[in-house]
Amino acid sequence: GERPFLIRILRRLLREPSNPSLRRLKLAELKDKVDGPALSTLKNSGFKEESNGLLCLPLGPKADARCQELLQRLEKTRCSQKVHWKLPSSLLSSACCRVPSFMTLLHIGGLNLCFDDHALKEYKANKQTYNEIFQHAGSAHAACLRRLGQVPIWIHGKNSQLWKYGYQTKLKQDGVDLGNAQDGMAWFGNMQYNTDSDGWRDQHTTVFIIGMEGAILRHPTVFVHELTHTFHSIIGFHNTPRLASVYRKTKAKLPEIFDKFKHCIHNLEQLKTTFVNQEEFLAYMMEAYHCKPRDFSKFGIVYEAPAFPRTLDQMKALDEKCNLCIREACEETLCLNDNNHIDRQNGTQHRDCNNINKVLSNLWSIALVVLLVSVCIRHVMYQ
Repeated sequence: GERPFLIRILRRLLREPSNPSLRRLKLAELKDKVDGPALSTLKNSGFKEESNGLLCLPLGPKADARCQELLQRLEKTRCSQKVHWKLPSSLLSSACCRVPSFMTLLHIGGLNLCFDDHALKEYKANKQTYNEIFQHAGSAHAACLRRLGQVPIWIHGKNSQLWKYGYQTKLKQDGVDLGNAQDGMAWFGNMQYNTDSDGWRDQHTTVFIIGMEGAILRHPTVFVHELTHTFHSIIGFHNTPRLASVYRKTKAKLPEIFDKFKHCIHNLEQLKTTFVNQEEFLAYMMEAYHCKPRDFSKFGIVYEAPAFPRTLDQMKALDEKCNLCIREACEETLCLNDNNHIDRQNGTQHRDCNNINKVLSNLWSIALVVLLVSVCIRHVMYQ
């Protein structure tokens, strides 16, 4: 789409504001990617059209500030968009839900999973173990799946050629290194495909997995993590103020957490990643929230978060000893306590019909009291 393309351009420019080549955009290439209003947006933000067919942003802090303002507007609009995917609940049988010919859609554990041929071979080689992991993730996010609908999950084999075009594109255009396929890669976002003959070019708002063994078996809670990002984006990253407040408070208390729980922290680098932003914070905490006992798996899979807290009990201890409310913030954000429901129209959360029942119950009690008082008064009057 146009918005992601503009965001990529602006991010590259602001990462290297002194690089003149990034401040000059070829109009001929732009017109193939964006429409007239998008070009007008760039021009209104300081880009100047020159006679040599270039759209240029002058050097200087004022131009950079306007560019930064435009980027923030585009990112905010993109985050607040509501996406409702509704894929079928079994093997794809309807042409109305398009999946490219290079993918096979399976319904496993309450999730709609798309595999390329290489991923399908990886899946079949260890089918029962993967099924258990899929079922765990589907069960963990059952409430969100029921309320918000399915989201795309695309899985590529590590030896597949399909993902490599998008991988290189992200690396070259956005400077994003997704990692190594041998170790496994997982992310929520977008991917480009060099398959125009199939009518498929860009895939957005999707969970991507590359290399099942590395990405899933070495990190069994990866689907819980990435699906949390997906549902958080649907609700709206800017529509979760309590989560943002708890995230800031927890981050400020990191020295205290290190002191009190230093023997419980397993992976310091992962813990640092957890506090990059509130989105990563929520996704990680949901891995701990949906942990399972060590004897849960038939295949020796450990369903715990990789750093700290690793389990729900550790999360409770963290809340208690550091005076935090992580568990409550997570439950409120994704409506896990079943007392709320998500309003998809504006991303806000409202109390469910339990509150209505409470009001009706209170009214009934008041009416009963009034009736009893009335009977007593009549009784006294007639005596």
